[in-house]
Amino acid sequence: TGNIGELGKASTQSLEKLRSAALWMKYLPSGDKPVRDRAEHRGDTIMKRPDPTFTQGQAMIYYEFAGSPKAKDMAAHIKQNSDVSQRAMEKAGESMKGMFNQKSEAEQKQFDKKKADLEKELGF
Repeated sequence: TGNIGELGKASTQSLEKLRSAALWMKYLPSGDKPVRDRAEHRGDTIMKRPDPTFTQGQAMIYYEFAGSPKAKDMAAHIKQNSDVSQRAMEKAGESMKGMFNQKSEAEQKQFDKKKADLEKELGF
Protein backbone atom coordinates (compact mmCIF):
# COMPACT_ATOMS: atom_id res chain seq x y z
CA THR A 1 0.00 0.00 0.00
CA GLY A 2 1.01 3.64 -0.03
CA ASN A 3 1.05 6.35 -2.61
CA ILE A 4 2.64 6.24 -6.03
CA GLY A 5 5.76 8.11 -4.94
CA GLU A 6 6.41 5.65 -2.13
CA LEU A 7 5.86 2.73 -4.51
CA GLY A 8 8.32 4.17 -7.02
CA LYS A 9 10.99 4.72 -4.39
CA ALA A 10 10.44 1.30 -2.82
CA SER A 11 10.53 -0.38 -6.24
CA THR A 12 13.80 1.32 -7.16
CA GLN A 13 15.43 0.27 -3.90
CA SER A 14 14.00 -3.23 -4.17
CA LEU A 15 15.27 -3.70 -7.73
CA GLU A 16 18.74 -2.50 -6.72
CA LYS A 17 18.80 -5.11 -3.96
CA LEU A 18 17.50 -7.83 -6.27
CA ARG A 19 20.13 -7.03 -8.90
CA SER A 20 22.87 -7.06 -6.28
CA ALA A 21 21.62 -10.37 -4.87
CA ALA A 22 21.43 -11.85 -8.37
CA LEU A 23 25.06 -10.91 -9.02
CA TRP A 24 26.16 -12.71 -5.87
CA MET A 25 23.87 -15.70 -6.21
CA LYS A 26 24.80 -16.54 -9.80
CA TYR A 27 27.91 -18.27 -8.39
CA LEU A 28 25.83 -20.65 -6.27
CA PRO A 29 24.90 -24.08 -7.63
CA SER A 30 21.22 -23.11 -7.77
CA GLY A 31 22.07 -19.79 -9.42
CA ASP A 32 19.98 -16.65 -9.10
CA LYS A 33 16.62 -18.39 -9.59
CA PRO A 34 15.35 -17.50 -6.06
CA VAL A 35 16.02 -13.82 -6.77
CA ARG A 36 14.24 -13.95 -10.13
CA ASP A 37 11.31 -15.80 -8.54
CA ARG A 38 11.12 -13.08 -5.91
CA ALA A 39 11.10 -10.39 -8.62
CA GLU A 40 8.23 -12.17 -10.38
CA HIS A 41 6.33 -12.41 -7.09
CA ARG A 42 6.83 -8.67 -6.48
CA GLY A 43 5.55 -7.93 -9.98
CA ASP A 44 2.45 -10.02 -9.22
CA THR A 45 1.93 -8.16 -5.94
CA ILE A 46 2.21 -4.76 -7.61
CA MET A 47 -0.25 -5.77 -10.35
CA LYS A 48 -2.92 -6.28 -7.67
CA ARG A 49 -2.87 -2.57 -6.77
CA PRO A 50 -5.87 -0.44 -7.83
CA ASP A 51 -3.86 2.18 -9.80
CA PRO A 52 -2.93 0.29 -13.00
CA THR A 53 -1.57 3.20 -15.04
CA PHE A 54 1.50 3.56 -12.84
CA THR A 55 1.76 0.14 -11.27
CA GLN A 56 1.78 -1.77 -14.54
CA GLY A 57 4.99 -0.02 -15.52
CA GLN A 58 6.55 -0.87 -12.17
CA ALA A 59 5.40 -4.49 -12.40
CA MET A 60 6.80 -4.74 -15.93
CA ILE A 61 10.26 -3.81 -14.64
CA TYR A 62 10.10 -6.68 -12.15
CA TYR A 63 8.81 -9.09 -14.80
CA GLU A 64 11.57 -8.12 -17.23
CA PHE A 65 14.14 -8.71 -14.50
CA ALA A 66 12.59 -12.08 -13.59
CA GLY A 67 12.82 -13.30 -17.17
CA SER A 68 10.61 -16.38 -16.65
CA PRO A 69 8.11 -17.41 -19.35
CA LYS A 70 5.21 -16.27 -17.14
CA ALA A 71 6.95 -12.96 -16.48
CA LYS A 72 7.64 -12.48 -20.20
CA ASP A 73 3.96 -13.15 -20.94
CA MET A 74 2.89 -10.65 -18.29
CA ALA A 75 5.32 -8.02 -19.62
CA ALA A 76 4.00 -8.56 -23.16
CA HIS A 77 0.41 -8.29 -21.89
CA ILE A 78 1.21 -5.04 -20.06
CA LYS A 79 2.92 -3.61 -23.15
CA GLN A 80 -0.06 -4.58 -25.31
CA ASN A 81 -2.47 -2.89 -22.89
CA SER A 82 -0.24 0.17 -22.81
CA ASP A 83 -0.21 0.35 -26.62
CA VAL A 84 -4.01 0.03 -26.77
CA SER A 85 -4.40 2.79 -24.15
CA GLN A 86 -1.98 5.03 -26.02
CA ARG A 87 -3.88 4.60 -29.30
CA ALA A 88 -7.17 5.36 -27.54
CA MET A 89 -5.68 8.52 -26.04
CA GLU A 90 -4.35 9.58 -29.45
CA LYS A 91 -7.79 9.07 -31.01
CA ALA A 92 -9.41 11.07 -28.21
CA GLY A 93 -6.85 13.83 -28.76
CA GLU A 94 -7.55 13.88 -32.50
CA SER A 95 -11.28 14.03 -31.81
CA MET A 96 -10.83 16.96 -29.43
CA LYS A 97 -8.59 18.72 -31.93
CA GLY A 98 -11.28 18.28 -34.57
CA MET A 99 -13.90 19.75 -32.24
CA PHE A 100 -11.71 22.78 -31.52
CA ASN A 101 -11.03 23.27 -35.23
CA GLN A 102 -14.76 23.13 -36.02
CA LYS A 103 -15.53 25.59 -33.24
CA SER A 104 -12.72 27.87 -34.38
CA GLU A 105 -13.96 27.78 -37.97
CA ALA A 106 -17.52 28.57 -36.85
CA GLU A 107 -16.27 31.47 -34.72
CA GLN A 108 -14.20 32.76 -37.65
CA LYS A 109 -17.24 32.67 -39.96
CA GLN A 110 -19.35 34.49 -37.36
CA PHE A 111 -16.60 37.10 -36.94
CA ASP A 112 -16.30 37.58 -40.71
CA LYS A 113 -20.09 37.99 -41.01
CA LYS A 114 -20.20 40.57 -38.19
CA LYS A 115 -17.21 42.36 -39.71
CA ALA A 116 -18.92 42.48 -43.12
CA ASP A 117 -22.16 43.73 -41.54
CA LEU A 118 -20.28 46.45 -39.65
CA GLU A 119 -18.34 47.51 -42.76
CA LYS A 120 -21.59 47.64 -44.73
CA GLU A 121 -23.24 49.71 -41.99
CA LEU A 122 -20.28 52.12 -41.90
CA GLY A 123 -20.16 52.34 -45.70
CA PHE A 124 -16.77 50.73 -46.32
